[in-house]
Formats: sequence, structure tokens, C-alpha cells
Amino acid sequence: MKQCATVGCENLIEGNTILCGSCNRNIRKQVDEIKKAEQRAWRKLTKPKPVYKKPNNVSPKMQVELNRYNELRKVFLNNNPECQVGIEGCEKEATTIHHMIGRGKHLNDTKYWLACCMNCHVFIERNPIEAMKRNLSFSRLTKTI
Repeated sequence: MKQCATVGCENLIEGNTILCGSCNRNIRKQVDEIKKAEQRAWRKLTKPKPVYKKPNNVSPKMQVELNRYNELRKVFLNNNPECQVGIEGCEKEATTIHHMIGRGKHLNDTKYWLACCMNCHVFIERNPIEAMKRNLSFSRLTKTI
């Protein structure tokens, strides 16, 4: 018989093992806890982050307007397949609509729409003063256009 190899344990053991049953169980528990912690950490790292989904706060009246907008948008882009802005870096194919006077009450008013490519639309949105100089946008604060 020999003494358990764990520091501070005075239990005696028999056979080929170096740990008593009590110390062996404790070490296995610790190893299992470490493995579980590693698995949790790995899952946390590899788990895709949830995408925040904005609650649907659209009124029934606005939903009707948006449905109408989607129909008009498809027709407008079919009738105007080329970008109407044409600044430097233009992609030529119209894929989006720029609302020259904002979307509020003029959301479905096609006379204030411009069919444009994404590059031109980004330019207009990032350079509002230049866009106004080129008559690509109008101030929403002005009463007349």
C-alpha cells in the first residue's frame, strides 16, 4: 500500500493507481467543468449574433402607402432603366429611387423621383448642397419647388 499522490491527501491506495478514489473523482469533476467551460466559450464565439429586428410599428394607413410605393417603384424603374443622374462613377443601370423632396407626404409622387444607380444615390445623400445646386434634391423646408 502507498499514499495518494495528491498534495495534502493521506489516503492509502492499492494497485497501479497513484490517486485515491476521492481525489480521482475530484480531478475528473474539475476536468469536466473545464471542458464544459471551454465548450460554452467556443459556442459563444462561434454562435452567430442575433440580428436585431425592429418591431413593426407601421400603421395600417402607412402600410397601404408602402404597398402602393412598391408597385409604383417597380413600374418607375422598368420605365426608367438608366440612371438619370450620371455623375462621375455612375453605373448607368438604375437600381434605386432618389426622392428629390423627401419621402414624407411625397412618398408616392413620381414627379419628385429620380431613377439612379447606387453610386449616384450615395453621392446625392452625402453631398446635399451639391445635389441642390444640380437640382437633384430640394429642401423640404421650402414651400415651393
